[in-house]
Amino acid sequence: MVLDMVLDKDKIAIPTLTVSKLAREQLNLMVIHDATLHDKVIRIEIAGKGCDGFTFEIGFTKPRPDDFLLEIPLEEARPIFVAIGPFTAFYLPEFTLDYKQGHLPEEEGFTIHSPAFKQHQGKFWLNATELVPPKK
Repeated sequence: MVLDMVLDKDKIAIPTLTVSKLAREQLNLMVIHDATLHDKVIRIEIAGKGCDGFTFEIGFTKPRPDDFLLEIPLEEARPIFVAIGPFTAFYLPEFTLDYKQGHLPEEEGFTIHSPAFKQHQGKFWLNATELVPPKK
């Protein structure tokens, strides 16, 4: 995200990550069976903002120099890391990575949950400068 380049990463706390049992099991299977993931991280990134709050994208990519890297130890495979840029980290200080199973492809995949979601609904930044990321 372009905004990450002007943010003061040193003034942004490293996010706290919890991983559900189902997400950890899915990641373990993926790392064991998908050789294309050997140099990849799971990136969580803000994709947009609406009245209901932020929307997020979750996918596998290579890490970037300014990422916060959060390690997820796995039972049978090497650890994998979650990468979060400073902009996303500012708005996602604490979150849970989960995995949802469903019968249809659009019903299955990784999800995130955070107690911070409610505070970012509507036009929260207009009157709350503390909710704007610190710039360099």
